[in-house]
Amino acid sequence: EDMHITGLTHKKASFRWTPDENNTTYTLHIFNTAFDTTVTSIIARASISGLPAGLTFHAAVRAHCSPDNHPGDWSDTITFTTPVCPEVTDLTYSDLQGNSVVLDWQCDPDVTQWEVQFGPIGFTQGYGITSYTDHHPYTLTGLTGETAYDIYVRSVCDDDWFSEHWSNPVTVTTPYSSIADPGSTSPLFTLSPNPATGSVTVTVNSQLLTLNSQLLIVLRDAAGRELLNTQLSILNSQFSIPPLPAGVYYVTLVTPQATATRKLVIQR
Repeated sequence: EDMHITGLTHKKASFRWTPDENNTTYTLHIFNTAFDTTVTSIIARASISGLPAGLTFHAAVRAHCSPDNHPGDWSDTITFTTPVCPEVTDLTYSDLQGNSVVLDWQCDPDVTQWEVQFGPIGFTQGYGITSYTDHHPYTLTGLTGETAYDIYVRSVCDDDWFSEHWSNPVTVTTPYSSIADPGSTSPLFTLSPNPATGSVTVTVNSQLLTLNSQLLIVLRDAAGRELLNTQLSILNSQFSIPPLPAGVYYVTLVTPQATATRKLVIQR
């Protein structure tokens, strides 16, 4: 009598019932249409592990009485459902950079950890690059410029308990990843005006003024597509902006000694 659940996780259920002094053993029966097992106990409680998450089960117990181990009637059946790890929904991204992107998503407020996985477009979940976070929005780093990625997120509810399905994927193509100028206080070149509408003047750092060579200027959009490739000289370092929509673009200066990229905002 009085069989009830004392503990329930995604893979384990524990039960207790009222003992009888004439009983020597008990048989606990757990079943559904695809699962059927029994557990024997010499005390008035028992547990069963290895249950699949998110399924409904039925449970009953009966006693085996001395001296001939005669089985009694089954108890009233109780029904329970193993919990599932909540899934991530509405995965979105923002602030896409050459080597990072900011991710955000929706999930049950009780979930406090997530697994983020990314790889080339079309990769199979479980075979990508993985990182873990306890917060969102989350800045995913380690990306490569001018590369297309699929990104997924799933909930982590325990060491070996994840949401059954990954979130919807987001697909991003990182923009051209700039090469840092040597020396944070002395950039190799600047652009003016910036924002610009017509032509742009490239002012080269004095360390390059002694070069008697051409300067290669490459203009790219945020997806890394090349829009302009032109040679300039130290004395004539101005180029005209092609008829492009307003937005953020990237200008790369290439010299025999160094290469650097700066952001250019085009207004219309």
